[in-house]
Amino acid sequence: MDTSGPIHPRWRNLTCDILAMVARIRHRHHVFVTEDRHFLDRREALIAPGARNVLTPEHTLQRVKSRYRLSVICQSMLSLPPRGSIITT
Repeated sequence: MDTSGPIHPRWRNLTCDILAMVARIRHRHHVFVTEDRHFLDRREALIAPGARNVLTPEHTLQRVKSRYRLSVICQSMLSLPPRGSIITT
């Protein structure tokens, strides 16, 4: 690789990807969202140092939706009167 000229786009992409992953691990973020196969194919190796979750945008959206549904269900259950109580209006 020629290092005397401008920064090669592939090198810049790799460097930015690594810095993004290091930041996620360092700040203990729960999810690293990417479409990059290099990260997705090495998901298990990245989880060991603390990456927690390496997900595609689609999987991230599914997870958020399922947690939202669960949250709504829990909130509605908490707002119900206790079992066996008499409801008066």
